[in-house]
Amino acid sequence: MLRISKQVDYGILLLAHCAAEDPPRIHSTRDLANQTGLPVPMVSKILKGLAREGILNSFRGTKGGYTLARDAAQITVAAIVRALEGPVRLVDCASDPIGPCRFQGQCRVVAPMQVLARAVHDVFERTTLEDLIALTTPHHDHGNGNGNGASTDAAEVTACEDTPPAEDCSWPTCSHEEPHDHHA
Repeated sequence: MLRISKQVDYGILLLAHCAAEDPPRIHSTRDLANQTGLPVPMVSKILKGLAREGILNSFRGTKGGYTLARDAAQITVAAIVRALEGPVRLVDCASDPIGPCRFQGQCRVVAPMQVLARAVHDVFERTTLEDLIALTTPHHDHGNGNGNGASTDAAEVTACEDTPPAEDCSWPTCSHEEPHDHHA
């Protein structure tokens, strides 16, 4: 199964918490752990990795902590993955340069795998932290009638995410057949 690691998933969650502050402020490891419910050692490890790769700024001292090193619109999912896990790779033979593969030279799916790998890589490069945060804001109306676009029913959101999108809807998790808020 193709999955984003927990470390990357948690890294995105922590970065989203940092980006949500307006005005921006310094976040301590303990505060972020408390806000997210993640263990302090895990949060510390992730924040250090993100700071080492220039995604976060790190400040020492009693008032120290972390802030985004650049705007959320400039932090890509690919950069987060690289900072925490290394290059975005589906399989060894689909990366540049071609990695070791015992079937090299006789494999018939190298080219299709490279196409898939490039597509995933491109989506990760195009998707920013700002994009991810925007998808969680209350502008995607799931027809709950409250008028603000926010879904108040977790089952409704799950049902929407588990079904294929309507043909005319550009939202990746929307399954509504009728036009609604984000179609306007």
